[in-house]
Amino acid sequence: MDRVSLFAGIGLISVSATLFTMERFIAAFLYAGESVPVKLSGSGSFPSEPAMPGLFDNILVGWLFILGLVFILFSLRGYLYNDLKRH
Repeated sequence: MDRVSLFAGIGLISVSATLFTMERFIAAFLYAGESVPVKLSGSGSFPSEPAMPGLFDNILVGWLFILGLVFILFSLRGYLYNDLKRH
């Protein structure tokens, strides 16, 4: 059970990181889509930097990250408990 919790925690954190990275790519592509036409025409304005999302802006990313940490902590607690029980 401890090994399953460890792998589940690592998987959840990986999914969280993948979603967060995809959100940042989308923000960069949206910025490029807004700024390139303005630069080509020479008129108008656009933001100087893209609006990058924070870690907890998307509730799913934060929830998966925290749940992954909880699973990893449960697995480490199980490993430590079993190690102490053997000695």
